[in-house]
Amino acid sequence: MSAQAKAIRKQTAQHDLFNRLHSIAADEAFVRQVAHDWYEDRFDVIANQRCGNWYCDPSTSATAYAYFKSTDGHTNNWDFNLRRSNLPFATIAADRGGVILVDSTRRGKRMPDALSKTVPVWCTVINRAVGAMDPTLYLPPSIVSPSEASQIEDRLQGWVDALKASSLPLPKLAKPLRPFFIHPATSRPPEIPEDPPYIPIICLSASRQGDVPSATRVGTRTVGFEYVSGAGDDDELWARGLTPKIFHRHKTRLLESERDELEGVVDEIVGEDGVVGIQRLELNDCVTAISPRLALDIGPPVSPAPTAPTATLHVVLLDKHPKPHLHRIPGGAVLALPSARSDGPGFSRAIDEAVQYVRSVQGVVLLCPAHRELLDKPDAPSIDRSDEARKGILPLALVLLCTTSGAKEMTKPYIASQLHTLVAQWPDGNPPRAALKRVNEYLMSPQHVHAS
Repeated sequence: MSAQAKAIRKQTAQHDLFNRLHSIAADEAFVRQVAHDWYEDRFDVIANQRCGNWYCDPSTSATAYAYFKSTDGHTNNWDFNLRRSNLPFATIAADRGGVILVDSTRRGKRMPDALSKTVPVWCTVINRAVGAMDPTLYLPPSIVSPSEASQIEDRLQGWVDALKASSLPLPKLAKPLRPFFIHPATSRPPEIPEDPPYIPIICLSASRQGDVPSATRVGTRTVGFEYVSGAGDDDELWARGLTPKIFHRHKTRLLESERDELEGVVDEIVGEDGVVGIQRLELNDCVTAISPRLALDIGPPVSPAPTAPTATLHVVLLDKHPKPHLHRIPGGAVLALPSARSDGPGFSRAIDEAVQYVRSVQGVVLLCPAHRELLDKPDAPSIDRSDEARKGILPLALVLLCTTSGAKEMTKPYIASQLHTLVAQWPDGNPPRAALKRVNEYLMSPQHVHAS
């Protein structure tokens, strides 16, 4: 077979739905083997958002939230990002006596940088910030070179100082956090005693390093497929609306489907399960108070704080929108929020209208991302559950949080501390830079800088 033909075959295999789902099932079996056979179910299995969700069956894993990004571990880009502090996850790990954190990586690597570097840095920075007993930086020596480890070590104290200087509440740890590393080429599991002098964070990479032909057992049959490393990545390109939760709920049927029938089966399941999922999701599942005056409905937070809102501000994200941006409807208002990148002045005008509206309401205002149809039909289905909606609404939430807080003086450190508070609750909602720039300009303007 020519090199060109091999490349075409590989590209086809990478995007094939059948190969992806069977690869995910094979990787999930490895996760179950580690948790059950190696560690006898001692540790909760937790997915690293978002790819890790594909390899963690909700029936056998925990719902705790972790969001460690590989970009914070890329060479020369190492960082302890205060917007992704994951501090509540440290408390969860301590309360449960350790956890297994699951992620995957694409072909050619044993572990994603999120597990091999971001998590070890996170453990060490928190340990040093809280004065835990072991300040050592633990990295997988077969993956991270001594030179890279030394460069990371040189930056640690700066991250510790930044964390201690922030307004983020440090976790109370009786033992230090300690990372361990497992991937499919691991021959023996790290030995962890029954009552270790540390909190084990077992970093488990579910995917194999190479793309090799493989097979899965489906009932009494053996099904062959071409293995795809990190098959859960880029699901917007191949999943046809399938989500990890829907996949695990219908896994048997999906894996039993023939290759040429699978796309139709997925479309049918997504259509049926999507409607049921919307019906299942009650308002109070996601509504969380972020202050005495504000609540958000942008997906499950790390630490829920239920509240009963007085009015709802439905926020519709758009590239551009002519004035006026806000109009009232029964029970609240609808705000058309232009993109800070595409229409910066319009974005600033819209957030000012939102501030005036919230100040006019006596009680708690709920911010809720809405679909565009709500601009024309006040009774249209309103909640937009997309990831982009969550990222788009957080800058507005930051403005409203700062302007209703009663702060006597608006400063950049104060704004940053409020942002860290929000992102600690929704770690995958980190707002875009263009929006944050406009937010800072608005909040640091003369009308706000001396009094909110």
